[in-house]
Amino acid sequence: MLISKFLLALLLVAIIQVLLFVIYLVTLVISHTPFEVDDLLLFLRSTVLSVIGSSSILMIHSYLVAKTKHFAKSVGFAAIGSFAGFIFIMLGGFINPFFPYSQPMIALRSRALVEMTISEFTIFIVVNALYSVIFYKLTLRTLEMNA
Repeated sequence: MLISKFLLALLLVAIIQVLLFVIYLVTLVISHTPFEVDDLLLFLRSTVLSVIGSSSILMIHSYLVAKTKHFAKSVGFAAIGSFAGFIFIMLGGFINPFFPYSQPMIALRSRALVEMTISEFTIFIVVNALYSVIFYKLTLRTLEMNA
């Protein structure tokens, strides 16, 4: 049951990201801004990676809702985490690639409009996979304890 909710939330994030990509394309066409296919592919890749970057945040909030039984607390935590992620992105530093709320912004390449290096990509995938698996298991354990 939990995995289906997670996949549904991830699907909704993906749909929103696709809509943002379409808006980006329409804006380019309407404004007559010249663009190359490589630029679009980079943006599309970043869009897909941002969905992956959102997976860890979705699992963290799934755990918070299961643990606290209050959606409002999860939203409050999300607001704080988002602000912290924004600050870490702007400041840079060693914690940025490992902070869960920085992951979607890292995927969208908000600090550097170039492709990820293989080491950045590896860290990105490993960090998101670890957060997702850890908080998935914590959520399952919390739900089982509450049942």
